[in-house]
Amino acid sequence: DRERRVQVVGNPAGAREGAERAVPLFELDRVGYGVPGRQILREISMRLEQREIVGLIGPNGSGKSTLVKLLARQATAQTGAIHFLGQNIG
Repeated sequence: DRERRVQVVGNPAGAREGAERAVPLFELDRVGYGVPGRQILREISMRLEQREIVGLIGPNGSGKSTLVKLLARQATAQTGAIHFLGQNIG
């Protein structure tokens, strides 16, 4: 059975040399989400910096849409914390 993974592609956090580290646009700390019988996202931790362009890639069923729904507050994380501009949103 092949493990499904979501990958975020873009500039690594803090990649801009000499730039002050601003409050991230989104910060996820050990976020998890599932439905009965299936864990969709497990302990996702990441930072999405302001003014950064990223891509979200992965196979069907790996949790890409679920992650976007959590960021858009269309779903609520079951574990962990999501911050938007430093404010806890879920």
